[in-house]
Order: sequence, then C-alpha cells, then structure tokens
Amino acid sequence: MNITRYNFKKQLPSIIKCLNQSDFIAIDFEFSGLNFDKELENLQSDTVAQRYWKSKENVSKFMAPQMGICAFKYHQNEKRLECHPFNFYIMPHSYQDLSIGHNYLIEQSAFQFLMQHGFDFNKLHYESMGYLSYQDYQKYLTIKADKEQTKQIYDYQYDSPDCIIFCNSQFQAIKNWLDAIGSKIVDLENDPANLLEIDLSFSRGKQFKSLMKNIPKMFPKYQLDIELSMDETIGEILLKIKITSQDLQDKKAKLKERETNFALLSKYLFCQQITQQITIKQALNGLLTTDQQIQMESLIQKYRKILQDKQEGQLKSVDWKQEDEDAVIKKMLKDFYTESALLDTVANDIFNQVHNPIEDPLGLSILPLYIAKLQKPIVQYNGMLDLLHLYDKFIGKLPDTTLEFTSTMNALYPHIFDNKLIMNNNKSIQESMAANYGYSLQASYKRVIKDDFKFGQTIQINSDFNDYDIDSDLNHEAGFDAFQTGVVFFKMLSYIKGQKANQKCDFPFMSEILNDNSMNLDKNKVPFYNLKKNMLLEKQNSQDDDRNYVFVIDSLLNSQKIDQAALQQYLNKLFGSEVTLYMDEADAQGQRRQLIFMTLFSKQAEIKANDLLSKNGFIEIEEILPGSKIIGYSHYENQLRQKKQVEVQSMLKELEGKWSAFENLQESNRN
Repeated sequence: MNITRYNFKKQLPSIIKCLNQSDFIAIDFEFSGLNFDKELENLQSDTVAQRYWKSKENVSKFMAPQMGICAFKYHQNEKRLECHPFNFYIMPHSYQDLSIGHNYLIEQSAFQFLMQHGFDFNKLHYESMGYLSYQDYQKYLTIKADKEQTKQIYDYQYDSPDCIIFCNSQFQAIKNWLDAIGSKIVDLENDPANLLEIDLSFSRGKQFKSLMKNIPKMFPKYQLDIELSMDETIGEILLKIKITSQDLQDKKAKLKERETNFALLSKYLFCQQITQQITIKQALNGLLTTDQQIQMESLIQKYRKILQDKQEGQLKSVDWKQEDEDAVIKKMLKDFYTESALLDTVANDIFNQVHNPIEDPLGLSILPLYIAKLQKPIVQYNGMLDLLHLYDKFIGKLPDTTLEFTSTMNALYPHIFDNKLIMNNNKSIQESMAANYGYSLQASYKRVIKDDFKFGQTIQINSDFNDYDIDSDLNHEAGFDAFQTGVVFFKMLSYIKGQKANQKCDFPFMSEILNDNSMNLDKNKVPFYNLKKNMLLEKQNSQDDDRNYVFVIDSLLNSQKIDQAALQQYLNKLFGSEVTLYMDEADAQGQRRQLIFMTLFSKQAEIKANDLLSKNGFIEIEEILPGSKIIGYSHYENQLRQKKQVEVQSMLKELEGKWSAFENLQESNRN
C-alpha cells in the first residue's frame, strides 16, 4: 500500500494496529546513491571500523527516497501468515527560518536503477511524507522556543510611548477594581461583582495587543480570566476581566474544548461532509438515488436540530459527554445506512480534523520511533546500509565510532535479524539457494515460495492491501521488498525448526526465536557487503583488535593536556616493565576521553595490570593527570551501552504523549 502525505492520516490507525499486533516487522529502503567518492569505495581488506566509517560517510550524503515497512502476524492454528506491506515515499522536512535543512545527492546509476524499476519520482516530489530526525526535532524545538522568547522580549521592550500611556490608564482602572472588591468576593463563579468591563472600541490594534500582553505581568498576584467581547451591530468592543481560580480555569477549558470539538463535529459532518469533501454519495460509491438524497437531507435537518439542542444543554452542564454526541451521530447514520464501512469513513475523517499527526515536525520519524517503543523483532536482508539510513534519517547524525552506533541501535532495536546471515550460517539453506536462483533477496523469495517450502502454510496479503499479490513483479519497491524480506525470514525459520529432531517444519513461537540459541540465528549481527566480517550490535567487534590491552583515560577535563612521554614513564615504573602507548582521542559521549593502546612487554606486567583492573576497576594516574584514571575498554564499553539505554528510554518516554495519541486513535477507530 502506497502511503503519501495525502492518505497518511487516514491510514495511520491501520498502520498502528498492524504494528501493534505483529509478530515481527521487516524494514527496507531504496537509496539515491551508494558511493560518494572513490576513496569511500569498499575493499575486501577493510576492517569493520573502516567499513563502518566509509558507509556512514556515504549514507550521510544520499537520500532514502522510499521506505518499506511490512508487519507480519502468524496465525498458528490456521498456519497462515498475514502480511501488511506499507510503501512510503519520503523526503526530509526543511525549515529554512529555523536553519534546519539537508542537502542530498543523487547518483546517476542509482537514478537509472530506480527508473528501470518503476520508481515514481512525481510521487516523491509532490506526495512524499516529510520527516525530521529526532536530533533535528530537538534542535527544532530549541530554536523555536528561543525565537519565541526573543520575540516576547522584543515585544515587551519595544512598546511604543502611546501604548505605555494607554496601558497605564487601563492598569489604574484594573488596580482600583481589584483593591475595591478583590478580597471580598467569595463566589468567584456567580458573584456579579466579579466582573470589570473595559471599553476598547476606540483603541488601536497595537494598544490592545500591548494591554493583553502586559495585564498578567502587572497583576501576577491574581489569576485573571480575560475575555474579549464584540458586538458588531453597534461596534462595541469590551474587555471582560474576572478573578478566577485554577479549578475554574480547568472547568472553563474543558467546556471550551467540548464546545469547540462539538462545533467541529457538527459543522464538518452536517455541513461540509455532504456538500464539499468526501460526500455521502461518494462514500457510498454512487448508490444514492434522488429519493435517497432527499431522505438524507431530511434526516440531516432532523438530527442537526437534536445536536443543536444538545449543544445548548452542553454549555449549561458539565455532565454533557462526548458519548452523547457519538450516539446521535451514529443513530443518524444507522437510520440512513447501516454499512459499517460508511461509519468508519466518516468517523475517521472527523477524527482527523482534531488529530493531525502529519503536521507534527517529526513527521514520518514517528513510525520508526514507535517501532522502537514496541521492541518487536526487526528483519532485514543484507541490511547494514538500511540500518545506517534508519539511524541517519530518523535518529540523528551517525556517530564516528562503531561502539556508539551499535550501543544506540541495540538500545532502540534489541532484536535484529538479517536473512543473509541466517542463510550463510545454514549450509542446507545455502546449498538450496545456490542450486536454484542465487542469493539475492528476489532470488531467495522465488526459492522459498516453491512447493517444497510450503510446509502446509499459507501466505496471505491482507485484503486491504490490493497493490500487491504474492506473484507481483515489483522488485526494488521498498514496500514489496520488505514483504519479500519477511516471507524469506518466515520460511527459513520454518525450515530450520524442521531440521531439529522430531520437529515439523513450521514457524517457531517468538519466544523460541528470541531465546533459543540452538537455532543459530545470530541475532543482532549484521553482515557487511563483500566482507567476511559482521558488525555485532550487542557487544564490541573482536575482529579488528584484541581489546584486552586497550584502555581509556576517563574523566578528562577539557583543559587537561596529556604528556604521553610522562605517562609512559609513569606506567613503566608502575608495572616494572617497558610500556608502549598509542593514543587516540574519543569524545563520543560528549566528554573528553582518550583511548590508549598499551603494549606490555612482560607477563608480570600483564598480571599486575589485570589485578589492578579487577581489584579497583581502574589504574590510578592521579600523579600525572589529577582527577583522571585508566579504565579497561570493556568497562568503558559497558558504561557507554548503559548510558545509551538510559538515553533511548528517556527519548521514548519524552514521546509518550505521541504514542498515547496513536493508541487512542487506534482505539477510536476500532470502536
């Protein structure tokens, strides 16, 4: 299903529902290019760190114009895999007034590749979903708040002299009224004395603006309810001021919200819905006859009158509930037409008038972050670049070190599986693929939907997703590729389960997948293209360096300078053996740290170093660098991973309000 800016709001309840109910989720991207510079081309001699650095530099230069998300739910009793593939055209938001924007490149060969596979560039430029990474979103909020604060200061500082004279005269009137009756009013809600009216009919716009802005600042001791009343028939403008309380303010806000929502429902459903946007006739696919239209208009008038009466009652009583509105609306619709599809259409359109997630600056980033909140298994196919784009586009700027990248990704998505790695680790599957179509995603998909991989299972694309079927030729459309990725994962795991003694080929329970090491799925390992090394997301890679003698100088002050010769002499004396040091700056956590590659040239020195680290957790260097210490690399790694876990939890908690809105939206749609 193609998702664009025009149908995102309508489809969001369905997307959220599918993600929530899924067993696992497949993610795929299309790219606007692969290699930015010849120096960044991959070599078989690359270490994991080198390949990561090259990949991150390339990824940051190119767009991911299309993202595919496919949610999968296996119905064990029916042996049926239900698939919900979504295809998103995406392009980053740009806020030039807030200095937020990105430049991206398009590689000619990638452009041609996308064209050959039917990529719709018109959809990308005219209908794509916007997004900000979480990092840019934080920048957006900060800059916007700073601009607002600057504007308020500017407005306050630059009130003109005539505004000051006008305001002072009104302030005196308000002060006299408060001094006279402020402490005498008992019933703030009903006492007629609790009202001051100021005639602003002859004030100018900037005088009125200055007065409204400065009243709360001049009288901070009181909670004042300020309301503007206009009578256009006689040209009178009155400013009505009352002393209020927090309880009364809350009560008024609730009534105002109900009044606003009610007016919106009434106006939208009974005025605009029929005549302008999605008409009832269109919703019923032209099924209305002339007589039915007359009947509908008659019912509209009847139920509109009921709603108007209810609205008047609502303003008099706080007991008026949203359910009363819903009941009247549903009755009106059911009296005319009982099709639930019509009710869903209208209810969804009404809800979208109140909740508008497409206008949220995060945009589409909301979905990858929501998937992180769900902590569902993520499936990909040879997906190192997909993970890098996922981070770069929706989380923030890719970090310089593999450790910080893997720590953050593991905190966000703790259950990542890569089909290519599963295939590489299972000789029987590998041979089966090689003997048929090959190892690409499309070849693997063709292989696993053949009869000998059916295992009595059914693969079903949900009936609402009529853009795709199992035999579609839509390779390299991200939504369909995500669908293929999930199906290959499903079939391979069904096959692997059948390889166990006395087991039938069937998809294992998710608890088996996440906890059973005997399936050899290599969770949280990601292969690099054309490199016989994997990136480990759960712990630091061991392929590049033996980390036993890599240490970190911790808690460095920004002003501290490290005298390498003095430190080396100090360690020679401490260990009673020659020590060779190589240093590398590392400030990935926003704090100065220094990596030390330390070579010890005697067994006794190694034993002493290990004893100090195991006993104290650090090696004291106070004499050389006051306040600092040397910690083991594994200790540093654990610190960083714990820190990233806390940061991610904090980020997801901060977005809890958005998740609640999503889940309420889903609940509203279900009801």
